[in-house]
Amino acid sequence: METRTDLEMLDDEFKKKNFMERLSFVKYWARYVKNHDDKLWSKGQKKLIDGQFDMAKRFYEGDSEKESKRLIRIMKEFQINKRSMRKSS
Repeated sequence: METRTDLEMLDDEFKKKNFMERLSFVKYWARYVKNHDDKLWSKGQKKLIDGQFDMAKRFYEGDSEKESKRLIRIMKEFQINKRSMRKSS
């Protein structure tokens, strides 16, 4: 599926660059999801999303500093896994 967007509508260089980076990531992720088993990629997504929900819950319960550190650790782990998945694809 080809996506067409009028880049002339994006008025400055930052917006164009940001748009192109996002589009590139969407295409990368679509390829990844198509080429990898659902269980593999959904496991990482589940961990990240669950961590965000846990962080929000604990933030409202008053333990935000501890949860911030935990969420950062989860996000770093997700980035490491994402990089290793890129190399294997």
